Amino acid sequence: PVAEGNLSSSREGSEFDLTASLSSARSGVEPLFSASEDYRSIRYRGTLYALTQRQAVIVGLLHQAHIAGHPDVPKEKLMSAVEAETSEVRDSFRDSPLWKTLVCSVNRRGSYRLNLEAETPDSDS
Repeated sequence: PVAEGNLSSSREGSEFDLTASLSSARSGVEPLFSASEDYRSIRYRGTLYALTQRQAVIVGLLHQAHIAGHPDVPKEKLMSAVEAETSEVRDSFRDSPLWKTLVCSVNRRGSYRLNLEAETPDSDS
């Protein structure tokens, strides 16, 4: 499907997560974020989450952008990847505890990023 084509570097992300997980395991500290290769299963702040296909595509794109050093991804790119150009990113995370915790809006109508900082974002974000 389209989602797989948009996550062409997901293998790199998994290797990155595996490395982070291994080094964290050696130090006794759990990684902040890790994901399966297809992003359908993620661990964030010690909690395991099962994602929908749409959520997995969005989180995968955001994670790849984070790894590349350019964490902000425009809404249009995310919605195009899930073939929902007229939707909002928040609609894909309705009733999900990951909205505004892992997936955060950078500004009111622009870009999104993963919150991979040590502290949780301000609740007003």
